[in-house]
Amino acid sequence: MTSEAPFGGGVFIADTSAWARADRLPPDIAAEWERALVNDQIAACPPITLEILYMARDPAEFDVWATRLRALRRMAPIDGDAYWGALDAYREICGRDPRPNMPYPDILAAAAASARGWGVLHYDNHFDRLAGLAPLNFESRWIAPRGTID
Repeated sequence: MTSEAPFGGGVFIADTSAWARADRLPPDIAAEWERALVNDQIAACPPITLEILYMARDPAEFDVWATRLRALRRMAPIDGDAYWGALDAYREICGRDPRPNMPYPDILAAAAASARGWGVLHYDNHFDRLAGLAPLNFESRWIAPRGTID
């Protein structure tokens, strides 16, 4: 195990796609994920939190996820900067495709990360598309190489 900070040392909003695969990561990446959690490099964001909790199958699973997410010390709220950044990004997306296939929680999370100078840790190509938009400036980082986890 290396002493370097996980995932390049940055702070990342963890997307639902990362959380959903955290228990299936290869051992070296799982260790990096755990170190990032301990180092307070993983942040919550309201739209991602709600998306995760929406998928809970029962109250017990809801409570497990809520407890995990509440334990995160960093949180990226949807404040004015994030709100307007999301709106500007969505305008650019719609200018390219009037019916884009881009989930709103992803746009909001990317804008919240951009507003704070943080990245987004994910397993979802939406964030690569969002990172290429002029209104947003954040690091799009895959939790594991694309195609390596179901």
